[in-house]
Amino acid sequence: MKNKKTLYLLVPLVVGLWGLIGYRVWDAVKPEEEEIDPISIVPLAASQADSVALYVPDLQYPDPFLKGVRFVSNRRSAAPIAAPAPQP
Repeated sequence: MKNKKTLYLLVPLVVGLWGLIGYRVWDAVKPEEEEIDPISIVPLAASQADSVALYVPDLQYPDPFLKGVRFVSNRRSAAPIAAPAPQP
């Protein structure tokens, strides 16, 4: 019975000691946390918002993937086309 009492005393002591050693090693190795200053956001005044130019892209350029491709119109004319007269 003497060995069991000693075991119950020494196991938590050894686990606590290894935990302390592990914590000290981890604390020495971990990188330091840098403080980050908060960003202050200043809203634009009405006069400044009006003076900001908006970018409008120029979309009047030919499509580079459709060079040389002819488009076939699927439209039908409104007036019917007269069939040519048969030759005698």
